[in-house]
Formats: sequence, structure tokens, C-alpha cells
Amino acid sequence: MPSTDPAHADPVLSLEGVGRWFWRGELSRDELQRVRRHEIGFADRSGPLEPELTVLDHVAFPLIGTMPRAAAQRRTREKLDELGLDPACGGLTWAEMTDGERTLVSLAHAIVRRPRLLLVDDPTSNLGVHERERTMGLLARLASQEGMAVLMTAPDMAAHQVHVLSGGELLPVGPEPADENVLRFPDARA
Repeated sequence: MPSTDPAHADPVLSLEGVGRWFWRGELSRDELQRVRRHEIGFADRSGPLEPELTVLDHVAFPLIGTMPRAAAQRRTREKLDELGLDPACGGLTWAEMTDGERTLVSLAHAIVRRPRLLLVDDPTSNLGVHERERTMGLLARLASQEGMAVLMTAPDMAAHQVHVLSGGELLPVGPEPADENVLRFPDARA
């Protein structure tokens, strides 16, 4: 049975044996776990570790131990509402949702704890036109009003700043980037 320990709530971000990590300075292993848990949100559409969790429980899961239960439930409902999810879906399990609802629930799970960095792969996948507009509007608001950095893939390239990953470097799209605008990654082939 998968772990229900909130420290292990983001299995996709496993960092075992991956070198050195920096977040406002180099991090120890314990500091890295704290940053993963409190400052990075990851919208994982593969679903909850415990598939029988309801939508409300899954979205509230990252808040365990950080606030009273009533406050966690209130914030969870707010995030679901911001994403346009029908309150009735709160009692559904992952298997009972449509692909579009899963996309939105994954995003709600990632943003409910108000992380500093949100990682999301195509947040508009499986959504209709109105849901896409609402979701992109919410992400823009989170970035502009709440200071959340949003790193996402998007096939339509509608973003505040657009970069591409090429040859291990993150490059801004446009005419020849200046060196100070290039984020260099270690060559994975070395």
C-alpha cells in the first residue's frame, strides 16, 4: 500500500542521488524535503497515491498538519471553486472523474498550499474553451498577484515569458538571447 505520509506526496519529484540542489543557497537533504513539501507544487495527473480518496481529501492532503481541518476544508473548496469545479465533484474518487476534472483537481492539489513554484505539464489538457480560459486566468493571477512562479508546458505557447529547452539550455524565444538570459543546465550526457 502506498504511503500516506505527506512528505511523500509528490513521488514524481523523487530526488534520490541527483546531485546538488539550490533554493536560495545549497540545500541539505532535510532542507530539500522541506522545500519540496512547502514551496513547490506539482500538478500530477496520474492521481492520488490512495485512489479511494475523494476529491476533497486528495486536494486537502498537502495541508495535513499545517492548519486546522476546517480551515483546510475551506481552502480546498475555494481552490476547487476557483477552477470551476462543481461542488458535487468533491465526493467523487479519481476513477469517477472525467479527464478534464482530473486535470483541474490535479492543479487544485498543487496550488492549495500556495507554493512559491508551480510545476505543471499542460494545465489546459482535456479542457473545454471556457475551462481553459479560466485556468490560464487563474495561473496568471497566481503569478501576478500572489507571486507564484509558474513553470509549465503549453502547446499554445500563451505565457508571460516563453522559453525553450534546447541542448541542455533554457533559452528565451525571440531574437538572439543575451548571455545573462540563458540558464545553463549540466549536460546529461557527460
